[in-house]
Amino acid sequence: MFAGSVFLLPMPGYVNADGEDYYSITKELPILSFRAKKGNYPSGYISLEYTHILKAKYKNYVRLGYKKIFSIDYIEYISPGITAYTNFKGQNGFAPEVSLGWFTLFDTFTLYTRYRYNFMPGKSDANFHEINLGLYTRFFSLYL
Repeated sequence: MFAGSVFLLPMPGYVNADGEDYYSITKELPILSFRAKKGNYPSGYISLEYTHILKAKYKNYVRLGYKKIFSIDYIEYISPGITAYTNFKGQNGFAPEVSLGWFTLFDTFTLYTRYRYNFMPGKSDANFHEINLGLYTRFFSLYL
């Protein structure tokens, strides 16, 4: 029961939007992973995410994105990516991001931090920054 609940934990985050600071929670699920020729991580994956930003004007976002994983020395990986997002209320955009996988826990989870810049083409006042702390696992992903 405890192990199953860990998979459902959302990741905490910091959001800076409109010059204001907010807290957020995000849950990312890698839904489709692409096998790597070597190493402990896939070469990349497609993810589905939900973000809730507390006390912000626009609170809820759904995202679909692709992340590429590069294993590196001294930490687990670096992962650049891009997501498309919507709040289903007219705020739609793209978000380039970069994640750093720091270390592995229990041979299943990797603790990581992520920076993401969300922008809406043609509307610069809707752009915002995010920083998250999370646990990556490929457990629920379908491998190709």
